[in-house]
Amino acid sequence: MNIDINDQITLSDGNIYLVGGKVNYNEKVYFLLVDTNNFTNTKCCYENTENHSVVVVSDKKIIQKLLPKFIDSQNEAYIDSLVDSMDEESE
Repeated sequence: MNIDINDQITLSDGNIYLVGGKVNYNEKVYFLLVDTNNFTNTKCCYENTENHSVVVVSDKKIIQKLLPKFIDSQNEAYIDSLVDSMDEESE
């Protein structure tokens, strides 16, 4: 599975989610998902590499540790996109 920030995925609830953050933590890849039709509906998930699926995280302690990391990943993605656009403009 190759999920990145700004990708869209559909979960088993039938909703389409935008990947707003991606971090590696304790040997797992976690995602912050935002429902594209209801921005207050967010999910924290991790990638299950054995069966190529995502699993919703409900442990509040893990989510609290991940939130600052998601913010950092969003900032990095934004900076990378700015640098890419600057590179394209200079060509």
